[in-house]
This record gives sequence, C-alpha cells and structure tokens, in this order.
Amino acid sequence: MKKAFSILELTIVLTIIGLLVAGIITGGKLLEQAKVRNYITIIHDLNESIMTFKNTYNALPGDMKNAASFGLGTNGDGDGKVEYNATLESYLIYLGTS
Repeated sequence: MKKAFSILELTIVLTIIGLLVAGIITGGKLLEQAKVRNYITIIHDLNESIMTFKNTYNALPGDMKNAASFGLGTNGDGDGKVEYNATLESYLIYLGTS
C-alpha cells in the first residue's frame, strides 16, 4: 500500500499556505500605508512650522532680509522666495546656516 496525502490534508495545507501569503501581503500594504501617513504628517508639520515662522517674522525662513538681527542666521534677499540656484540663499540652505 502506497503512502500519500489525502485530499483533506492537502486542502488544509493549501489553506494554511494561502492564509500566510495573504497575511504577508496585507502586512506589507499596511506598512506602506503607515509610511505614506507618516510622510503626510511630516509635510503637514513642516508647512505649519513655515507658516508659524512667516506669521511671526513676516518672512520665509531662509529668505528673511534681517535674519541676523534676530539671531536666526545669515540674511536672505527678502524677495518672498527661497531660490535653489547659484544664489547666496541656496548656498546658505545647503550649508544649514539659513
């Protein structure tokens, strides 16, 4: 007599494997959603911080004409934009001094 798996045993094993795979896929999706929510929170917090700075000093961080007088680093050009090109502002942002 040959030894073999019965249909019931194969069904149970395949069901368990299917549940494990579904759990792994669902867990991966949950982790990805958590990362996205975390990034959204970070962006929201940064936006809030920038708006608080703007409301307090009436200038954008990194662009404030009189930043040195407040002890906030080096002055920007005060044009309402923090440019990222070959300007003084971009170098100050890159060096972390603005």
